[in-house]
Amino acid sequence: MAKSKLKSAALGLSVIAVLSLTSRGAAQQPNILLNAAGATALYDTFALAALWGTGSAPPGPCGNFIWTQKKGGAAHDNRNPFTDPPNQLADVIGNVWIAWDNSTNPTVVCAYVGIDATNADRMFFANPRGQLDLPTSFTCSAPPAGSNLIPGITDTALPTNICNEVYGANGASSTCLTGSNCVFNAAPGDQRPEDALWNTTRIMASLPSPYACGPIQGLGYSPGPAPGVGVTINSAFSTNTAQPAEFALSGNDPISGLAVQPWLSTDIGALSQLILVNTSDTSTDGLGSTELKNILGWQVGEIFDGTASTTEFIVPGASLSTVTPLHVLEREPLAGNALVFEYTSVAVAPTNASQECGVTNPTGGSPYNPLDLTNATTGGTRQRVVGSSEMASELESIEDSIGYTFFSFGNVASLVGKAKYLTVNSVDPLYANNGNPNGTGTLPSCTTPPCKLSFPNIGNGTYPLWNVARVITASPEPSGIATFLSDAETQAKNAISDFLPVPLVVLRSHFTDPGQSNTPANGLLCTGEQQVGGDVGGLILTTLADKNFITETGGLGVSNGSGGCNVGHSGTLGQELINLKSWSSQ
Repeated sequence: MAKSKLKSAALGLSVIAVLSLTSRGAAQQPNILLNAAGATALYDTFALAALWGTGSAPPGPCGNFIWTQKKGGAAHDNRNPFTDPPNQLADVIGNVWIAWDNSTNPTVVCAYVGIDATNADRMFFANPRGQLDLPTSFTCSAPPAGSNLIPGITDTALPTNICNEVYGANGASSTCLTGSNCVFNAAPGDQRPEDALWNTTRIMASLPSPYACGPIQGLGYSPGPAPGVGVTINSAFSTNTAQPAEFALSGNDPISGLAVQPWLSTDIGALSQLILVNTSDTSTDGLGSTELKNILGWQVGEIFDGTASTTEFIVPGASLSTVTPLHVLEREPLAGNALVFEYTSVAVAPTNASQECGVTNPTGGSPYNPLDLTNATTGGTRQRVVGSSEMASELESIEDSIGYTFFSFGNVASLVGKAKYLTVNSVDPLYANNGNPNGTGTLPSCTTPPCKLSFPNIGNGTYPLWNVARVITASPEPSGIATFLSDAETQAKNAISDFLPVPLVVLRSHFTDPGQSNTPANGLLCTGEQQVGGDVGGLILTTLADKNFITETGGLGVSNGSGGCNVGHSGTLGQELINLKSWSSQ
């Protein structure tokens, strides 16, 4: 069947199905206030916001009860009928929580599935939007006992009717298919949508010939099983995979051809990224040495691009005559975690490289996909993990291993006592310098809230590995979402400090990602001005410096954010610095 006919047929069937189901059951559905596919680092804080609101006990905006489940949700791309051939987009599995107010006659339900941020954005921007489906491990007729994933919270058994209200097509008795109430209405994450789109484009672009690796080189994970769908990116340790797929931020969806729906991005705070090492080898050459507390920025780059492969490269006082293999763990390039690390640590001077250096045959299987490389001289390895939980589990078990993750108490819980974080350029990511009460590098734990951190070196811009946390929603913002996000910021401040909540006094300057066409705006100049452009790895600026630059100079750029800014007078400091750099080289 021709692709255009396939699209028409699929669209017709979906419209008929939605209309018929809506007429039967929409009136009986509770309000699904939040239905999010989002970053794992925001999972716990959003759960507390759902259950507690601005307080420290139920009820919250989503009710009194919560159920959590490891690998309990499947984010499903509803464009599967439109791929050619159909059904080439794999589900993305993650931990899930569901909150509700009444087990018999619910009036409000919320849900969150924790997946990588790029796939979360893809699920949201796709038209039709993605939805939460049941995994293959259970059915709504017999939901498993809760996993008690939220610190200090005991799960309630998930009633079958609530399960049916939330989960989609895989639930035989599901009522979720009654309309748009069950598709994702939020994508909490760690990157601008422009950066997520650029990252996807880069991943699927062809490898350069002759082969080269660098900050903007294509990574070659395409062509895949269908146009717009890439090959899976595989773990070196398990059957875990990640699959890139095209999406768009405006115009028409590249797979379905349907119009991209209006959207809005809301900043909620800043996420700190940690460099972590296994501490089981306490010898003078091991990463568990008490002498290893800090790592320099250039050392980070050379470790994760494969240049350095021994522990002696970073352990102070290590023997110059000893070779101890270093085991480097890297996230799949699709992850927002990997994207932020790439452009704050590896694709920057003096390294100017990539975590994907050496992956010269991404579609050809081992050892290149999965990334699984061994240095023939030193025995050091570089291996890929897929997902934050796999990063933690491998860091926990592999001696002299090094990796990274966005901090959240949940993301590092299994590593407490088994790994430590390193300061970067002698700047601490969690505490004031030399201010960790348990000793530099000791990971904090959280068993019962409050578990509070203040992230002073994120707030003042001196720690380099961080990015803004933001939530993508429809525009205009769905009713109740704004209040929910405010509740999440309150919980991050008062209960579980997985991120530094707004207002922030620092930002990363915005820019135009390669292959895109927009005029960047930091979003600070005029009332109502929106952010535009990518900001991953952007220059760290204070909001005051950004505003003062415009006030004192009038600005030189042109903002395409809303708010009535005068043309020619809405440039921002970050963009002006980039412009000046370009001008000085001409």
